[in-house]
Amino acid sequence: MVDPHNTDSLAQAIWQVLTDSDLRDNMIRKGLEQAKRFSWEKVAEQTLEVYNKVEVLNGLGTIL
Repeated sequence: MVDPHNTDSLAQAIWQVLTDSDLRDNMIRKGLEQAKRFSWEKVAEQTLEVYNKVEVLNGLGTIL
């Protein structure tokens, strides 16, 4: 990880990604794998679940 408050560290990390094709390709592959784990349907279901938990905790029942 890179300290977001350290400009030298950020610059070095950016340079490494720009110049190291293996690292860049690996980061692209992992990013695409991570993105596949998400969908609008799944996000909506999880959001509704949180809303329902809040409603139950407040004694208001459930939304759906």
